[in-house]
Amino acid sequence: MSAVFLYSIFSSVSLLMLWGVWTVAVGHIARFSFDRRILLAIYVIALIIWPLSEALLRLTHVSSAVEVRLPAVIPVAAPGGAVEGSYINIIVIVMMAYYIAAALTALYFIYGSVRVLLLRRRTETIVLPSGIKAHIITGDFGSPFSFMGEIYLPAAMTGGENERMLLLHESAHVRLHHWVDLLLAHMVCVLQWYNPAAWKMLKAIKRLHEFEADARVISSGIDRRSYQLLLLKTAVAPSYSTITDNFNQSSLKSRIIMMQTPSPSPLRRLRALSIIPAATLAFVAVQLPAAKAFASEVAIAAVVSSANESAATLAGSDTVDKSPAAHGTNAEVYDHVEVIPEFPGGITALFDYLKKNINYPKSAMESGMEGRVVTRFVVSANGKVSDAEIIKSVAPELDAEALRVVNSLPDFTPGYNDGTPVACYFVLPVMFKLDSENKIVPAPSVFVDGKLYKGSAGDIAPETIERIDVIKNDPQYPNGKVMITLKK
Repeated sequence: MSAVFLYSIFSSVSLLMLWGVWTVAVGHIARFSFDRRILLAIYVIALIIWPLSEALLRLTHVSSAVEVRLPAVIPVAAPGGAVEGSYINIIVIVMMAYYIAAALTALYFIYGSVRVLLLRRRTETIVLPSGIKAHIITGDFGSPFSFMGEIYLPAAMTGGENERMLLLHESAHVRLHHWVDLLLAHMVCVLQWYNPAAWKMLKAIKRLHEFEADARVISSGIDRRSYQLLLLKTAVAPSYSTITDNFNQSSLKSRIIMMQTPSPSPLRRLRALSIIPAATLAFVAVQLPAAKAFASEVAIAAVVSSANESAATLAGSDTVDKSPAAHGTNAEVYDHVEVIPEFPGGITALFDYLKKNINYPKSAMESGMEGRVVTRFVVSANGKVSDAEIIKSVAPELDAEALRVVNSLPDFTPGYNDGTPVACYFVLPVMFKLDSENKIVPAPSVFVDGKLYKGSAGDIAPETIERIDVIKNDPQYPNGKVMITLKK
């Protein structure tokens, strides 16, 4: 749940920085193909900076053999109630709002695509000498456009020199694969629907497409004045969809000005180098401690949210004994409180404490054992942790380690009901997960001359070995079987 949300946040920060520097320091070079490539490079850089920085960090970071990931701490929800709002709940609500808005944005773009596909029912398809498909639209229709490598042309605009100019323009869109740019730009708008830079870049990409196609038409020998007159005639025709390259979608004034603007000096391209320091700043920004702390909070909140439902289920199941006497106390223990108990320093501090204090059992490491142990304990009215128990087991070794760490927790700030401190149940899911790059691989069983060998195969002198056979699929030896035959 949190991965896409975090990726969206960090990539949008990168995109905003790169787009801002490009807009302020460069603007445009007036070499449309070059400008377009720079904008596409900004997209790519913004989308890869965070995953690239994380990958480089993993390569340069010396990690321990085992990574224990502790999702979070949550109070057990009462069967008839819910946990009160908190900072974590706010993060979860924000994430849910993000996904809903992203889905609506995607549906809006999908709706535009479906409209174009349905429009084909009203068209007659021809294949141009260049091999490009052109759909001639019957009936009353607005401006021509291209979509996914195909041309859509109103029947009212066919015939004569105007048709030739329109087809040259739309064919330029197809040959230059402008639809690929639009697909990327719209995907970024879905991912970063809240980012003004994403929408401004979509608009800039469309504008550059028109400039580039106009330049192709003029360079083909078409009379510039005749072409500009055609632009004037189609300026008032409605555009069919926002997801297509429409003939009349960009500012008429800017297009006419660009047709008459001489090519700038190649030295102006050096301005594009400004995105290099911008990319460096974006790379540093996503690795700042504040960014790391934010990512940690979001990840914890996501796991708390996913665990909340299962915890509530456990609270209502037969595995949870709500009898105070069963927990060695005469005080009532609440499932639900108005103010939940808090670990010193907050949930992030609790997360760090658990990671630092859990020791992965060696036997579990050797057998590759992983899983989520769910513990439950009581935070008393004076904040002390007691009566820890397992309510979802994985293996005895992991269960024991989870209980050991829970019993070592320092005092909490107690929970409150009506302003009075009370005892409260907590559920602590503990995820044991081995680092895939550093898992301990159990050694295979070694047989020497048909007899099980207690030592390691490396202890046997190579010059004494005549033959080695490796058997992988013996059910009696799931870790493999090495058969060594010694020289006689």
